[in-house]
Amino acid sequence: MREALSWIDERARRLLAGEAVDTVLADQERLADRPWYEDATRYFDNPLALAFLARNLDFDPVPVLEQVRCPVLALFGGDDTLVPVYESTVSYARHLPASRRSQHGIAVFPGADHGLFTGDPEPGIARTEQLAPGFLPMLAAFLTRQEGSPVEAERDIA
Repeated sequence: MREALSWIDERARRLLAGEAVDTVLADQERLADRPWYEDATRYFDNPLALAFLARNLDFDPVPVLEQVRCPVLALFGGDDTLVPVYESTVSYARHLPASRRSQHGIAVFPGADHGLFTGDPEPGIARTEQLAPGFLPMLAAFLTRQEGSPVEAERDIA
């Protein structure tokens, strides 16, 4: 575990410093025989994914959140290992414009991962049926509330 976390920290430091994604990926692939390799590299095992990570490691969402002009539905999986769920929900609640507070929604789905799934894919079952219970109805209700809203009207005028 210590070695895996050490690699994750090193990978982040190197990407933040601007080191080439291909170089970091090559060094990461040299660790493929480690028992922790799959868990530590699952989502960041190719150049596109590592480049995405590099662009987002030091991203501060606060300035963006403060400028949002439309209703936001921010949904998180309670078992997400990729984003800090508690800190994220607090940040959204604090920094989305108060003028639209009643139009925003923030929810955490217990037992769900980053993709809002509650488990690994099960063969023969549609992936949409493996989403966190309540996610699709919540999304549908949010979208339905937006139809005909002032935001929709502003978009139609523009």
